[in-house]
Amino acid sequence: MFLDFVWFEIKYRFRQISTYVYFLLWFLMMLFSVSTTDFGPVGNGKVMLNGPFALGLGYVQLSAFGVFVISALFGTSILRDFRDNTYQLIFTKPISKFDYLGGRWAGSMVVSAIVFSGLVFGKATQAGLGIWAYMVGTAIHFAFAIAWGVLFAFIWPFLRARRVEATLAALFYAVLAWVVMHLAIMAVSTSHPNYADPNVIIGGFMSHFFFTIPLALVVKHRLAGRP
Repeated sequence: MFLDFVWFEIKYRFRQISTYVYFLLWFLMMLFSVSTTDFGPVGNGKVMLNGPFALGLGYVQLSAFGVFVISALFGTSILRDFRDNTYQLIFTKPISKFDYLGGRWAGSMVVSAIVFSGLVFGKATQAGLGIWAYMVGTAIHFAFAIAWGVLFAFIWPFLRARRVEATLAALFYAVLAWVVMHLAIMAVSTSHPNYADPNVIIGGFMSHFFFTIPLALVVKHRLAGRP
């Protein structure tokens, strides 16, 4: 009976799309962490992104964040029976507490191990990509730029209604993007440039100006004919 509960839990979890989303999340997090300095917990510095220190730090921090995923996997194992009112049928059978609780726990444990193996596969994929891993790092920066572009497209109608010039809005938008991105880096990493250094601030703002101003002009042009 114990193995029946284990197998049931495993089959149930692999029928849920959330299981694959969790695996993909850890896979991409580790792949990106060892592919670019601006994503992982190591940041800029003379540390190899795929070296022992960076990998150990990445595994620890991402696994700690995974507590939320573990709670989602384990927390509903027993609650699901009470939510769906199936516990009455289960408790009418000669099932021991060990079989019921232990089987559900073991099944969730197996699924959690598979989900978190995405960290290992993410690192292995980066190692297998070779020089193409640099392309992944470049693609991450383009992805962030696109994400900021989508956000600007959402707020542009509001700014246009108040006759705000796109390039002027882009200047302040660049400052916002720089502050948000580097606050995020500071939150997840202790290895980063001194953001109080004027050279770092000026260089960071200029690099963001180079993508926010063309971005704002593209959004303005694409949405010109829309109300």
